[in-house]
Parts: sequence; C-alpha cells; structure tokens
Amino acid sequence: MNRFFLLLSCCLLMAVQGLAAPLFQPGSGVVAFNAYKPFADRPVNIYYHFPETADPATAQVLMLIPGAGRDAKPLLDAVREKLDQVNVIAFSLEFPSDTYPVREYQEVGIRDKDGHLKKPADRTVQLPDRIFEFIKAHSAIQAARYDMIGHSAGGQFIHRFLLFHDSPYVDRAVVGAPGWFTFPDPSQPYPYGLKDTDRASDEVIARFLGKKMILQVGALDTDRGGVLRKTPEADAQGINRLDRARTFFAYLRQEAQRLAVPFSWTYCEVPGVGHDSGQMAVYAMETLYCPGAGNSVLDNSRSHTSLAATVPVKYLARNDWLHRYDKEVAALGTPTPEEAACDVLLLGSSSIVLWNTVAEDLAPLKTVRRGYGGSTLRDQLVYFDRLTAGYHPKAVVIYCDNDLCGNADDLTPLQYCDLYRVFCGKLQEVFPEAQLYLLSIKYAPLQNNTWGKKAVANELLKEYAAQERGIHFVDVTTPMLDENGQARDEFFAGDALHLSPKGYAVWTSVLRPLLIRH
Repeated sequence: MNRFFLLLSCCLLMAVQGLAAPLFQPGSGVVAFNAYKPFADRPVNIYYHFPETADPATAQVLMLIPGAGRDAKPLLDAVREKLDQVNVIAFSLEFPSDTYPVREYQEVGIRDKDGHLKKPADRTVQLPDRIFEFIKAHSAIQAARYDMIGHSAGGQFIHRFLLFHDSPYVDRAVVGAPGWFTFPDPSQPYPYGLKDTDRASDEVIARFLGKKMILQVGALDTDRGGVLRKTPEADAQGINRLDRARTFFAYLRQEAQRLAVPFSWTYCEVPGVGHDSGQMAVYAMETLYCPGAGNSVLDNSRSHTSLAATVPVKYLARNDWLHRYDKEVAALGTPTPEEAACDVLLLGSSSIVLWNTVAEDLAPLKTVRRGYGGSTLRDQLVYFDRLTAGYHPKAVVIYCDNDLCGNADDLTPLQYCDLYRVFCGKLQEVFPEAQLYLLSIKYAPLQNNTWGKKAVANELLKEYAAQERGIHFVDVTTPMLDENGQARDEFFAGDALHLSPKGYAVWTSVLRPLLIRH
C-alpha cells in the first residue's frame, strides 16, 4: 500500500511540474541559474526582458554580458526601449564578483588560482551555452541560435569565450570596447596570447577569424583612468581602449591574410561616444537588428553610397587651417595642352611630390603630379577645382595619409574612408571615364604609433573599392613589410617618414602593371 501511494505521489508531482508555468514568460524578471553541475554552487543571475510583442516562435535571442561592475540589470534597462521595437528577447547575465573574480569572468576561467590549465568542462566558457539550453527548456522560445553583446569586461568575456570555445549556438557577437585583449598568437603567453593553452593552433585561429563578430569601440574612448589595465603587455596593445581595438583588429586582418582564410569580423568606431555601456549597447542593437536604418554602426562603416556633392560640414572646422596651402596650390598653375591630355594624374601629399622619377617609372604613360607636402584629404577637397580643372586623364592615382598621422585633429579611420568616398565621388563627376587608383597608406617607421588605425583605414578603403566600378585599391604597403609585419628600413628615406628610391621602386612594381593593363 505504501508503495502504491509513493508511486501515486510521484505521478501527481510529475503532472504538477508538467503544468507549471514556464520560468521565462512575457514581461521582465530574474532567474538564478545553477543547473550546470561544475558551477552549481555559484549561480548566475539571468535578468530578462521578454517583450509582450515578441513572438517566441520567431523571436531572436540576445545575451548581454555587462562590464566589470557586473551591472546586468542596468545594461538590460539601457536597451529595453529598443527591445520593444524589434522581435528580440534579451537575457543579461550577472556573474557575481565574489564568486567570479577576474580570472573566472574577464579571463573566462581558463586557469585556476594557481595558474594551472582547467579542463574545458570546468571553464566559465561553458555557461552561456548551458544557460541558452536552460532558457529553451523553460520557455516557449524556438530560436536555434543566439546573439551576444558585451561591453568593457563583457567585451573581454565574449572575445575570449569565442576564442576558447566553439559554440554551436552563437550566431553573431558584438565585442564592445574591451580594456585589453587575448591575441590569437601562439607565441605570446596567456592571458595576452595562446601560448601554453590548448587553443594554440592555426586551426583554432582560423575558426576564430571566421566567426561573425563585430569589434565595436567608442571613437572618444581614449581615457586611461579607472580600471583600465596598464601592464606592459596591455600597453603594448595601445595606450587606451580605442588604440587597443585598432591594434587588435589590424592583427586579426594580418592573421587572416597569413592563413589565407575567410575573415568575418567587422570593425566599428561609434562616433561621439566614450566608454558608455548604455550608448554602446544601443548602437550594437541597431547594428544587429536595424540594418539599413542609417543610424547603425554597421551602416555608418559601410554606407555613404550616395556621395555628398560637397565636403560634409563636420570636416570643415578651422577653415583657416584648411586654407594654409593657398600659395603652394597657386604655384601649381594651370595645365599646358600636353599636360591636360595626360594618361595619369597623380594627386596627394609629399609622397607624390617627392616621386621625382615617376615619369620614367611609369613610362610610356604620360604623367602629371598635382601634389603638395603636408596636404590632407580635407584641404584637397577645398582645393579640388584648382587641382583638377583643365585635365582629361585616363587614370587618377591618389595618395594621402596626413589625416591619420598622429595629430590631435586626426580623423578616425571611418571618417577618413567617408571623406575618401566624397573625394572619389567628385573625381568621378569631373572624370567620368577615368579609372581611380587608391594607394594604400604606408607604415612609416617614424609614425609606428599610427599603424593600427592606418591598417583599419586600408581595410575600409579596400572594401569600399571592391564595391565600386572604376575604383581600385592598390596595396603598396604589404610589399614593404618584413615577415613580422614591420616596415623595412631600406624602403624609407633617412627621416623614416618618406620613401627611398627602393620604396618608390616597390610602388612602381605594383602600380605600373595595373595602369598598363587598364
């Protein structure tokens, strides 16, 4: 009899559990997760917002990873309004700092407190996927995959999570403004590289480069205060979060080229934003779920297909500075009839001015140089009519890097590419039949602190040119680097800034065949 009642009680309990309401329903709340055995004694709090308008059968799932303050709810609150506008259900994960110190959170639990490598099953990297499975088991959500957005320490978490774990569930991830990075570099010790870990292989690195990830950083995120790590290894990545993001992205690009594998990362600098988790999260939401709206970071980095007829107002500050070369441009004069019918018109800064052998180097093509030292794209647009009037070239070659030379008034790589689009648009208006050749920015040894942002600018220009008819990106930078990606001294003059004759010989060897072919 007792056995009968025991069985009956079990059946009733199972029936009640079957009728229990799902843990995650429309509305907002918090649920503690401790269902993964290795972390059962260290629960993670899941704050969620399930919009009333969201359809669990079709809604996308977003996981938010907060910064060092572990402020999961405020981060969720920052995107709540945006969530109510799109078919997305969001979950913000709170890893309490008393049970998840830096090595378990930002560094995703790769090593224990004694520095020993932990088994994959015991690492924090397991938790996002296990939490996603838990959410699916306790809701009506049907999504097969999820997206991620992390800010600051959360950005550190995400990029290491996807470097040390091949998730079957993650679709897209936004790595927002990490304070420092783990490079996919087998020669550099962890946590700054992969040395002495179980992920130090080209196969792992190739998979990491092929994941759909967006590295996002505020264009004003240049403060060195607060909790920013300032170790020699971290400072080698850059002096602030903006510089470190540029350096990291440039390194990833180089690795993809070295391995000849697909590179699925995107780089975004958010204009007018510093280290602000709320603003960054909203921009990331727009990037993932509002493409084409015009205010998405991804739109800002890839749009501008309808080119402005004049220089955008935001680039015209300090008009006195933009007109500082009036005398030099006036001295260029007007073209002779022979010059007007040139094959190649070369525009740009001192690297064009000092190419004294260009006529012989590009022969039999007839060339004309209209450059002046120190010029930027901004003032070249101011002088545009005086630089181009009267010419009828078959090709235009452009080189200008002074907008990214390390000055306080430098453009960001995205602004630089934006301005290049305007410049090329005006060239196509006045020379509709001419082919345009954009020479990549050189890595001058004197300006090695600018190489990161110049690498990003080169990649943006390359992507832009690939999408446009009659515009060609010419990589003259890579042939001047050694096997370690460093500039070779013999290609530069004694000032370590301008090109030597050997440097111009490299330019010639790359550019001349393209000009002749077209």
